[in-house]
Amino acid sequence: PKKRVRLKALAAALAAAVDGLKLDARGNVWACGATAGLVGAACARHLDERPGRRKAALILIDRTADLSAVGAPASACVDRLLTYLPRAAPRACDCALPAAPLSAAA
Repeated sequence: PKKRVRLKALAAALAAAVDGLKLDARGNVWACGATAGLVGAACARHLDERPGRRKAALILIDRTADLSAVGAPASACVDRLLTYLPRAAPRACDCALPAAPLSAAA
């Protein structure tokens, strides 16, 4: 029960963040992993369609999903997703995401 309450609170906070950024993510919540799926489903219930807002996708990744691919890291979900993102120097495991679009939306 306590974990469920925390997950619902996290989902409400994510929905508030999407709303605060003036984005419309209704129908575009994607999750990878069991916990991410629970948070994503709860978050989707909080999101309202807002006409005139920029469309966005909310992608939630449960990092415990990577543990199932310890023997084959190339097949892990997060590893596959990170291959499409530019790398941040000098760290090999981080990715660089442009922050300007996020700050412009506020």
